[in-house]
Amino acid sequence: MKALRELVYDCRKELGIHHIHNKNKEETIKSLKEEFKKLGIQLDNFAKETKDKVEELGIKYQQLDSSVTILSKTVSSEIENVKQQLSELDKKVQGVEANMSEATKPTEQLKMLRRKSDTEIGQHEKKLRKLDKSQEVKASTSQPTNQVSIENIES
Repeated sequence: MKALRELVYDCRKELGIHHIHNKNKEETIKSLKEEFKKLGIQLDNFAKETKDKVEELGIKYQQLDSSVTILSKTVSSEIENVKQQLSELDKKVQGVEANMSEATKPTEQLKMLRRKSDTEIGQHEKKLRKLDKSQEVKASTSQPTNQVSIENIES
């Protein structure tokens, strides 16, 4: 009741009515009722607008929530795809590394064979030089004997 009195007082103050006289009492009550109706209509409209806005926001929230859920699933699946691709690439890299190590083995073997053959060639060249020297020595020692024998034959 106190709140109603305060509301009436505020309305009278707003309307510029400070004192209510008996003859204006009915007129004032009528104008106050009209003001209350207007305020009630405004409150109803405000409540309706607020309700509509809340429903609209609820719908938007649901849409956003479903979009976020879809995006989350999409991102998760993309992450899994990338992980799988990285795993496959890692396997390929390991295969390439294995092939490279296998490919370098023949070159290492070739290097070892080349060193061995170079060593053997060097040894054979030494033997050939020794043989050449011994042939030269034989040739030089055999020439005089041949000459001697040829000279002996001539004489």
